[in-house]
Amino acid sequence: MTKSFLAAALAAAVMAIAGCGTKASNAPEAVPPPAVKATQARAFEFRSGGAFHIEGFGEWILQFGREGNLFLKHVVRDEVKYAGNFTAAKDDLARLWELVDAAGFDAMRSSTRPGVPDEAKYVFKSAKGKDSRTVEIWKNDALREDKVSALVDFLAGLVTKYAKQTPVLK
Repeated sequence: MTKSFLAAALAAAVMAIAGCGTKASNAPEAVPPPAVKATQARAFEFRSGGAFHIEGFGEWILQFGREGNLFLKHVVRDEVKYAGNFTAAKDDLARLWELVDAAGFDAMRSSTRPGVPDEAKYVFKSAKGKDSRTVEIWKNDALREDKVSALVDFLAGLVTKYAKQTPVLK
């Protein structure tokens, strides 16, 4: 695959956030929300990595739109264990955007070192208007940053609140 194809695919994934319904579904068939229109202000996605982790924790994917849309998905190996669409509370969204801004992803660089055994790679994607940014950083590097660690803790709390599940994100 070419870098431009990968960049376009990642940008498209960031935009796949808006349009979630207000009901949760425990059914693995839950479909991700349609793409965000370019006129919408903001979107954010977090991927915990580790779908194939040896201990079977799986990967959590959280996608947010400015309008309060939240899509959650848990994947273990090739199996979707949970997927659901929600409308996040306004205070949850306000805190999310505060933590995302504080984490400083605009200035953060993706990891370049090789991974270590059993270390997941976090993926943070953010979009404001037509601008998007993706940072892929090894979990151990990311959690050295207090503001990133606080964001990951908050995201884990949102999974617990909305999906009624306890994720392993750290």
